[in-house]
Amino acid sequence: MMSIALKPAGYTSMKSRLNLYIALEDLDFTWCERTEIPKVEQMWREGAPIWEIAEEVDRDPDEVAILIMDRVREGFLRPRPGGALGEGRK
Repeated sequence: MMSIALKPAGYTSMKSRLNLYIALEDLDFTWCERTEIPKVEQMWREGAPIWEIAEEVDRDPDEVAILIMDRVREGFLRPRPGGALGEGRK
């Protein structure tokens, strides 16, 4: 009987990743669900540009952009006219 060596899922892609690079490692993607997320969502709905939201919550604009992308993907926010630039505060 022939024995078969099983390889873990993703073995081929792991093998080709000898030198790992972690994108955006210097950014913080943790958010407070009680204070920060509601503020970001409110400002997004009001039409504030991402850099203004970032100033308000004292975060890097890239961190805010990633949070908004996540909230849209999860259905908590909707894409809006003007995208990241917004249409100005309502």
